[in-house]
Amino acid sequence: MIIFSQIYIIEENFIGMPARIKDGLANIAMLSGNGTDFILAGESETERLAVSYSNDLTYYNRKSRNDYHDYMVASYSLDEGFESYLLSFDVNEDTSAGRNETTVKNELTGDTRSDKTAGDVFYMSGVSFTIEEVPKKGTDEWVVLSAAVTTTF
Repeated sequence: MIIFSQIYIIEENFIGMPARIKDGLANIAMLSGNGTDFILAGESETERLAVSYSNDLTYYNRKSRNDYHDYMVASYSLDEGFESYLLSFDVNEDTSAGRNETTVKNELTGDTRSDKTAGDVFYMSGVSFTIEEVPKKGTDEWVVLSAAVTTTF
């Protein structure tokens, strides 16, 4: 479970919240704007928070030649409690295997799990999701995830 303790504002167009999650305190950039309206989730155009309102999430490592998502939160809930993790993904091409792979990184601990490919199921404690696709098209790189029943993005 994510527990937010306070809200902080930087330069009048960025809202972040320190959140207590499984591995410690994470400073999560929630919203940024143009001075009038909030326009995206995250800190900036190249440091976005990947969010989803369904069981599927598309995490863009790069889009239109630019960095795009910086991290995402994956949580699970069971009768005995909740846990959340701050994760990021890096896409790379394994030319010898003829496939794209992703590395999943826990942003708080620095732990990584590499060489994940389409069809792999990722587990971190109770968080579980399937890596559906790891496409690269031109300069765009992304990962498509599908959450298990007890996992939310």
